[in-house]
Amino acid sequence: MPKRAPTDETIDPVRARLAAAVSEPAPVVQNNGKAVGGAEAKQTKAQNSRSKKTADPGAFRVGKKFLVTDDEAERMEATIGFIGDAFGSRVTYAQASRAMWALLAMAEEALAANPRRGEPLRRPSKGDALGMAEYEAELCDYLRAALKRA
Repeated sequence: MPKRAPTDETIDPVRARLAAAVSEPAPVVQNNGKAVGGAEAKQTKAQNSRSKKTADPGAFRVGKKFLVTDDEAERMEATIGFIGDAFGSRVTYAQASRAMWALLAMAEEALAANPRRGEPLRRPSKGDALGMAEYEAELCDYLRAALKRA
């Protein structure tokens, strides 16, 4: 589920990490037949996860996050619902996002063959909501035109 834009309530990251650490059960990992806890378990767990990462190059291990407004979140949830209804099963944000990126990857030739015409656009600062909305609308128009050609 996408993260929503921050509200007036400020989250203390230190407290949040402390709460997450306290709420997790103590790790217990089997190491050559004996149970290991605490720091030893974390070290063994880290070694196991590293070996798994190198063993499977296609494993998901990079997370990308972005903030959305309440309206954008509702629209995304509705769209994911329509896609899920069409498939007859639950579709996650990650699955839909990977599908959209695959679609853009298939359209790379059309994107490269049809560069955007007009003056260059500078990406506005994060605090410029109107400028960012205009920039993203231009991006949307460009991608729509490129995908029609693909």
